[in-house]
Amino acid sequence: MAVNVCPADRVQAPVEVVWELLMNPAGYGGFWEMTIERVEPEGPAAVGQRLFAWLLCRRLRIDGEILEVDAVRHAIRFRANMPFGLVGDNRISCSPIDAGSCMLRYG
Repeated sequence: MAVNVCPADRVQAPVEVVWELLMNPAGYGGFWEMTIERVEPEGPAAVGQRLFAWLLCRRLRIDGEILEVDAVRHAIRFRANMPFGLVGDNRISCSPIDAGSCMLRYG
């Protein structure tokens, strides 16, 4: 069964600031409720890069891989393997609204 959702919200920060955060997978635990164990290879988001993380105080394991990085559209697509055989094919993107805010989408 496929489920499609795309939560979105206005962020009170310039798109460049949000994009810089998204380009640093090692820091994803700072704004998602997860612990990033490691990123291979280390560095800015890149196609083929893998993430290994934990949710809920190290009870649920998530392994992910970055599939696409689109710097022009400020978008990253990744696949996440989660517990119970769930697989997420997600895209997170941000687009400018004005000089001080942007729209952030995940889905």
